[in-house]
Amino acid sequence: MDDFAALADAFCRWAEADALDGAQELQLARVLLAKLYAAALVLPDSTPRETDPTEKPTLLPREAFRRFGALPINMYATCDPLVVPCEQPGVGDVADDLADIYADLHRGLVLYRSGDVAAAAWEWSFRFRFHWGDHAVGALSALQAFATRT
Repeated sequence: MDDFAALADAFCRWAEADALDGAQELQLARVLLAKLYAAALVLPDSTPRETDPTEKPTLLPREAFRRFGALPINMYATCDPLVVPCEQPGVGDVADDLADIYADLHRGLVLYRSGDVAAAAWEWSFRFRFHWGDHAVGALSALQAFATRT
């Protein structure tokens, strides 16, 4: 849990900091997302808990969205990877993905810092499986494609 908390903290600190130049932002986003995704795969199972952290994220959703707009790529194509051929292509947005990840990680980080490690584990694991994991995969795929084609 301490390792995941450190990664969540690094991601949140990056999100709350001033934007770097596009190439640095791109590299840092790829590294942080890859590490977070890998670490989330081994989060411990825990019992669901009713939680409502009182501390709200430093960045409001629109501020986080604007902050992540500093990346050199935003919109990307999506498709259900389990449907071949793709029946309904869609559009994803890297800034939106990262803002959602930030909000979910911050929620667990507040619980972790308060000493409720079990609640933090459940928050991070549950939200990974049903929310931010998909955002991480979509954003990482788009960032990787952009990085290897420029």
